[in-house]
Amino acid sequence: MADFTHAVLTRMIWIDARLIGAGTIGRQDLVRAFGISQSQAAIDFRSYRAINPGRLTHDRQARTYRAAPGSLPAYPTALRVSVIHAVRMVMDLITDGSQPVKPAPSCARCEDTRFLDSHIVLEQCPDCNPEIPK
Repeated sequence: MADFTHAVLTRMIWIDARLIGAGTIGRQDLVRAFGISQSQAAIDFRSYRAINPGRLTHDRQARTYRAAPGSLPAYPTALRVSVIHAVRMVMDLITDGSQPVKPAPSCARCEDTRFLDSHIVLEQCPDCNPEIPK
């Protein structure tokens, strides 16, 4: 992983977080979140698959990736949460609040919406998961 730039590594972590939260991810998700090209998104998925073999399955019909059954997250929860929130804050700055925000999803365990990003459903909120910083 030492060969990756900070930006690429951030996208790798975001892919991992998105898999957990949304269950699926496609090239367009990366393009929207990071302002990269379709071809760069494809390269990012190839890189993610190379460093995390067996983590992704490709759904050709839906043109998305899913977490492979039984696979574990590649990055620690605290790191995924930090990246999710950093990307969200930058997206808010870029759009200047002009894009409608979807209602925040709830924690999978207690349904608390206070700490969750509107694009990603975390597996648990900070009250339910001690790994998430409060």
